[in-house]
Amino acid sequence: MSDTAEKPNGPSFMDKVEVKWGSVLLVLLAVGLSYAPLGRNDFVNLDDGDAILNNPHIRSWGPESFHWMFTTFHLGNWIPLTWLSLSLDYQLGKLDPAYYHWHSLALHLLNTLLVFLLAEKLYRRVTTLSGSDWIFPSSLLTMLFFGLHPIHVESVAWAAERKDVLYAFFFLASLLVYLSYISDKKPLKLGLCLALFLFALMAKPMAVSLPVVLLILDVWPLGRWSREMNRMIPEKIPFFMMALGASVLAYQAQLVTGAVNNLQAGSFLFRVSNAFHSLVFYIWKTLVPMSYSVFYPFPPAKNPFTAENLACLLLVASVAVVCFLLRRQQPWLAAAFGFHFVAVLPVLGLIQVGSQAAADRYTYLPTLGPVLLAAAWVGRRLAGDRALFLSLAAILAAVLGFQTWRQVGVWETPLSLWQNAARNVSEPSEVIALNLGEIYQKAGRYPEALQFLNTSIRLNPNLSDAHATKGLILMDQGDYAGGAGELQTAVNLSPQKSVHRAHLCLALIRLNRLEEAVTQGLEAVRLDPLSPTAYDNLGVAYGQEKDWAKSAEAFQKAVELEPGDLSFRKNLETVRSQIANPSPGKK
Repeated sequence: MSDTAEKPNGPSFMDKVEVKWGSVLLVLLAVGLSYAPLGRNDFVNLDDGDAILNNPHIRSWGPESFHWMFTTFHLGNWIPLTWLSLSLDYQLGKLDPAYYHWHSLALHLLNTLLVFLLAEKLYRRVTTLSGSDWIFPSSLLTMLFFGLHPIHVESVAWAAERKDVLYAFFFLASLLVYLSYISDKKPLKLGLCLALFLFALMAKPMAVSLPVVLLILDVWPLGRWSREMNRMIPEKIPFFMMALGASVLAYQAQLVTGAVNNLQAGSFLFRVSNAFHSLVFYIWKTLVPMSYSVFYPFPPAKNPFTAENLACLLLVASVAVVCFLLRRQQPWLAAAFGFHFVAVLPVLGLIQVGSQAAADRYTYLPTLGPVLLAAAWVGRRLAGDRALFLSLAAILAAVLGFQTWRQVGVWETPLSLWQNAARNVSEPSEVIALNLGEIYQKAGRYPEALQFLNTSIRLNPNLSDAHATKGLILMDQGDYAGGAGELQTAVNLSPQKSVHRAHLCLALIRLNRLEEAVTQGLEAVRLDPLSPTAYDNLGVAYGQEKDWAKSAEAFQKAVELEPGDLSFRKNLETVRSQIANPSPGKK
């Protein structure tokens, strides 16, 4: 049936240009208002410290910084564009978190607009099947759902997770350019599509799924599988080669930084069962927008054959069978769920990275496939009923917008973030207990801190950070021997962590074990030559040995790395004064 036959006389309200773009702007405004509390949010104690607060490489745009950004595996990723993006924020606002948050929100708003444009282009490929009145309402619903859904707050509100919103921008832009390329087959557009894919990979390696997504689109709705097989496969070769290179880099980065952790995630069979569980978990968390957590722990038993895991396996298998059986009559089912599976596959945990069973941030783009499908179904049924459509859109916007507003508040401080995690996670978690312990330790609330740290150590005695933080508390309470013992345990568990050795150096100084203190200080600066704290503690150790020249050298390095810290400068001035006016019998 033709589009003309489907339409009533004259353009519908959804075809009018002013209504269309007015509605789009209204959705963008709703998204912006829902994220308004973001401006008062602080940094959090996840990767914000290592990525932003304590990262000297983002503080300048000189050759050395650019070289670092394009060669480092810092935090287990090769993400040069993300480092450039965070560096831009530093140039504009130094360490004011508002600049970082507003930048992420701006990218999320752009992504929301791109989702609308992508939905329209995709839906127009199937207008001959069902008319075109449903295209705009379905595109608007897709945009609204993507922009306002609270499950995306983690990707936007977490400053160090800039890579999510940044890679998504280039990923979506690449898809849009590809759809334009299909219309005229201009090589320049295919080249631009490939360049945008490269930018997406340089923002976050999760973009490796794009070549397979392009093949899914080729099959449906583009219908190239039967008509242009000889062309569609060769043109994807550069994409797959680029994806392969990025995958190798990503895996190498995870190995170098020790982020790959298959043992903690259990057997391979358990990781497979958890992957099926995650596929269902992400859809469920999208359908039921509540009870989100910054951390979802593995169950303690790590049993692959629980009733819940088996039910998830059966459900995923059933959906796959239905999609296969209906691949000709209803190909959109396979396309939508195929996109979801392919896009989320790199983070399903078959090769486990980190200690989480799942993460909200992993849904930022992958759930777009099912959302496009659901929005098309709703839009086709409500396109002719303006009042009902507007009522549904308003209700959806109100519910999602309110939940997003609340979820943004969860990310206001590290304490609010991890208290929320403790409320919403049923399984006991050493990671949640550790983070609450560290937060209370920094606030000087030692009884509460020790309670959480002891819980963390009980759940996982090999968690070095828990021992290290407990050691710092014991030192502050005057128990230097106990503190040194906990810090030594932390060093034994994680010998490559410079910060543990730097703190142990200070504990040994308190115990007057100066030779050991110097040894730990030297190892700390060797492991992390950019740590001002390590150099400062080493300077104190040399000073206690009355080796003023080496002490001054260490303090000078600390000042160079962190020129704004007045305590480093004071230590340096004190040692220089001692060198200028030596006391009898001193070096």
